[in-house]
Amino acid sequence: MKKVFIVASLLLVLTGCGGSKKEEIDNTNINIEELPDVKGNENVKVDENGDKTNISGEFSKEKKYNNYSITEAAIKTDAEGKTLFTAKVKNVSTARVDGGLVDVILVDKSGNKVSKLPTYIRPLDAGEVMDVNATIEKDLSNAYNFYFDVHQN
Repeated sequence: MKKVFIVASLLLVLTGCGGSKKEEIDNTNINIEELPDVKGNENVKVDENGDKTNISGEFSKEKKYNNYSITEAAIKTDAEGKTLFTAKVKNVSTARVDGGLVDVILVDKSGNKVSKLPTYIRPLDAGEVMDVNATIEKDLSNAYNFYFDVHQN
C-alpha cells in the first residue's frame, strides 16, 4: 500500500485586536493522512449550501489554559471540506506572556483525541486579546470539544 504524503494546507493567520499583523507557520511536514475526517453530524448544523457549523455547546464555553482564557471558539467546514477553527485568546495574567506553538486538540464526546490543528499564539501583554485562526483541508466539523496543548521548547 502506497503511503501518500500530502502537504497540509494549514493557513494560520493571527490578527491582534485592532491590528493587521499576520504571521504564517510552515506546516509542510504535516502528514494529512494522520488527520482523518470526523465522521457523523451529531454536533453539526448543515445549511442549504452544504456548509457545516459545529453546534456542540462545549465550543462556546470559556476555557482556561495557563495564563490564557479561550473564548468564542468555533468550527465551520465549507461544502468542499475545508475546516476553519477560530477563537479569541486573552492573556489573563498581570504580566506579558511569551507566545508559542500550540496544538488545538479536537476530541469526541468520549474525550478521545480525534485530530489536532497546529497554530501559534504571539506574545501578549497583560489583558491583551488576539484572534486565532487555523484551517485544514479536512472535515472536522463534528468534533465535540477541544483543548490547547502548548509545545515545549
